[in-house]
This record gives sequence, structure tokens and C-alpha cells, in this order.
Amino acid sequence: MTFKEIVESRRSIRKFDTEHVFKHERVTEALRLAILSPNSSNLQTWEFYRVKSADKLKELSEACLNQGAARTASEMVVFVSRQDLWEKRANWNAQQIKNKVGDRQELSKREKRGIHYYETMMKLFYDNSLWPLNSIFRRLVLLWRVLNGKPMMRFTRKQDSKVVSNKSVAIAAQTFMLAMKDQGYDTCPMEGFDSAWVRKALDLPKSADVSIIVACGKGLPEGITNERLRLPYGEVVFEV
Repeated sequence: MTFKEIVESRRSIRKFDTEHVFKHERVTEALRLAILSPNSSNLQTWEFYRVKSADKLKELSEACLNQGAARTASEMVVFVSRQDLWEKRANWNAQQIKNKVGDRQELSKREKRGIHYYETMMKLFYDNSLWPLNSIFRRLVLLWRVLNGKPMMRFTRKQDSKVVSNKSVAIAAQTFMLAMKDQGYDTCPMEGFDSAWVRKALDLPKSADVSIIVACGKGLPEGITNERLRLPYGEVVFEV
């Protein structure tokens, strides 16, 4: 299929064929592509949990309020935001630059900027270890920029970095669903779940934010429960 055909044919399927011999390697390939998704500052504050065993699928289905898509899924993928891992991922990015530099003494301006960005600037936006002092400092920086007529990310609270991380996770989830459709399988993204139950089922820390759970399988015709309706183009797209 062309990309246009993939997007137009992708639907959220509420019932999958439980008799179908599911090819789990298709999920592997789709996740490889999802990992290539754009994400904020390349921090990759995400984790993807594949639920395949019958016992875990049943447990997760209950956590998903026994939705039809969850009950009949051949596999479920839990997309988790790990905003708490920002420092570890920032250090990883800085190390990639240093590895590329190797024994070379002179660093390019771009390499210096990159290392400074990950080792220093990231702390300005993400570090909440001395809360509320760091939050107050971020607000003062923002105020100074505003008073001087300069734009600045309105990024002052821990909640802001949580939102950014979940945006990246959502992009990865969409890439995953389109990749699954390209391989002949269907999906259903679910927001109706008990996050505490999901964390317990997957043994996740409280700092992990369960963003989206995607049910996967071979869709049945009755899995499409209603017509896909969207607002007219002119009501949501604006030219300025």
C-alpha cells in the first residue's frame, strides 16, 4: 500500500480474530520503526512493553476495563513515558558526541554546542532535584527573557517536561500503528485503563507514566463499530 492508503485504511479495531495465527515478528519490525520516530531533544524518554503471554494478556485486559480490543488482542504494546530518565538519556547523547570526537583535541563548534546542550542546558529545563529552587530559577530566566522582549520556552514546571515526554511517546505510537497496518495487521490505541494496575502488572516504578496501550491483532469486520467521522477541513485547518 502507499502511505496514503495506509493512513486511510487504518482504523481502531475493537475486535480481533482470536483464531488467527499471529506473527509476532511483525510487532518487532513495527517497534524497530517506532524507535526511529522524532522525539524531543533525542532524549528518547520512552519504553515499550510487549505483552504476549496469555496470563499477562488477561491481566492487562482487566486493567484495560475488559474492552473488546484488549480481550481479543494477540499482543498488546504498552507505551510508557519515562521522563524520570532524562538525565541518563542526556548523558548518553553527550557520550555519543564524545565517542565520535575520540582522541581529537579540537572540537567543532557544533560538537561543543551539543555537549553543552546535553550536560548543562538539559538541567536547566529538566532538573527538579532541588525543587522548588530549580523551578524558581527557570521562572526567573523566563521572566528575564520576556522583559527583554525575547522568546523563551514556557518550560518551568516538572509537569511541562512530563507533557513533552508524552508527546514523543504519542508520535512513536502512531509510527508503530502505521507500521503494523503496512504489514497487514490492525491496532487499537486505548486510553481507558487503570494506570496503577498496569504499573503493577508490568512491575513499573511510580515514576513511569503509562501513556498509551495499543492492542494488536488481525481485525474482524465487526471490529469496526462505527463510521469514521472527522470535522471538515476548513474547521480545523487555518492559514495565516
